[in-house]
Amino acid sequence: MKIVPDTQNWNEGEFDWSYVPDAEPAVLVWEQTNDVRLPEDYRRFILKFNGGSVYPRMFKITVSCGDADSSEQEEMLDRIYRWDTVQANAQSYKTAIPSGFLLVAETPGAIEILLSVSQEHFGAVFAWSRTTHVWGTDTNSVIWRLADNFSDFLSHLYDDAEASDYEAWCLPVYGSLMRELVF
Repeated sequence: MKIVPDTQNWNEGEFDWSYVPDAEPAVLVWEQTNDVRLPEDYRRFILKFNGGSVYPRMFKITVSCGDADSSEQEEMLDRIYRWDTVQANAQSYKTAIPSGFLLVAETPGAIEILLSVSQEHFGAVFAWSRTTHVWGTDTNSVIWRLADNFSDFLSHLYDDAEASDYEAWCLPVYGSLMRELVF
């Protein structure tokens, strides 16, 4: 697996890893304030890379709505958020996402990736259809489990046999930025 940084200012010349802020001080404050330690695999990832864009990036999600038949759809991970964005998302979506979850990644569409920090599902990864409606209402009450933990979620990302998504993912600037996704 490969990763490139999420510098958020590519157009302003941020073309290397030095522009990615150190997440550790803010993570430590969050953990102390919330009396919760992040799931270990996600914690190692965020402290080493502080988010980014990974390859491969495709995954499947089985969606069911109420009594309707479930269907499997293919999604694509756009980016894993930097810690400052995870914290901003907690404020922006504080009534929309279930309590005990962090909004940690996005797809190009409406699907967002949640990480559980609650005791019940600690460390598990879920998909959520982004909305600003209050969590628990008729229009916002379903999340779909994707993996038991962050590492497992990443290990199931894939591309097709021809690696056709690689060209779409790998921008020319990525060549010098690309790192192995090992944490």
